[in-house]
Amino acid sequence: MTELFTTQDAWEDVGGTSLQGYIENISYHRLVETFGQPFGGDGYKIDVEWAVKFSDGTVATIYNWKNGPNYCGEDGIDPKYIRTWNVGGHGPKAWQLVFYTLHPLKHELREENLELREEMKRDEELYG
Repeated sequence: MTELFTTQDAWEDVGGTSLQGYIENISYHRLVETFGQPFGGDGYKIDVEWAVKFSDGTVATIYNWKNGPNYCGEDGIDPKYIRTWNVGGHGPKAWQLVFYTLHPLKHELREENLELREEMKRDEELYG
């Protein structure tokens, strides 16, 4: 699996990223534990945001969108209680790397499943 490279240097490359998907049932604490402290939001639609760069160069952003106090005022959700986060990037791989970083077991199972499929395909070719 691609390793997390850095969060500081990622900010240089976030320009032009867009929504690639969502991660659900992930706590603010889990994101801090995994990616470090977030950066402040934009003061309007985003309250907190992480920018990460993986060792393969893939850049991803993780952020809340229009559901926190910045956008909703006192009706907004405190970011510490948000459980669904947006993931941005330059392509779908950004979401995949964030997801599998947060769910390593699912990544391992997916890889095992892909290996099993390849093995079954080889067996079918050999034995008909």
